[in-house]
Amino acid sequence: MPLLVGFVSLAAGAEYISHAAEFFTEAMHLNIVLTAMVVAFAGSIPEHSIALVSARRGEVEMGISNVVGGVVQSLMVVLPLVGLVAPIPLDGYIVFQLMVTSASLWLLEKAVMDDSRFTVDEGLFILLAQLMGLLLLDELSFMI
Repeated sequence: MPLLVGFVSLAAGAEYISHAAEFFTEAMHLNIVLTAMVVAFAGSIPEHSIALVSARRGEVEMGISNVVGGVVQSLMVVLPLVGLVAPIPLDGYIVFQLMVTSASLWLLEKAVMDDSRFTVDEGLFILLAQLMGLLLLDELSFMI
């Protein structure tokens, strides 16, 4: 029964997110890239909440593994499943997203593996790198 409730909730959440994306692009006339960012932020709220709660409890490994697991799952499971249903054009937007995601995972790996710790400075650096990637994507979205 809990598994059925989970799948129904997942389907309902996906439906609400897709309707929100349509609303942002059609009714509010947002750029498709900005809409994708809003949808990505909304879809990542559970992962980020678990990461913050875990870090507050001192379970940093749990938080990091949850966020990294979500990113890797999106790249290695969700993206190929979407590719089976619909063709994914390797245009500038998709290639840019893959590059930023790969660079972010590489930065995280280097930050943790150099001294087996994840410090505040390293976290701020990765956060700023992500922000720069989002701002660059927003600026480049007019050319894509």
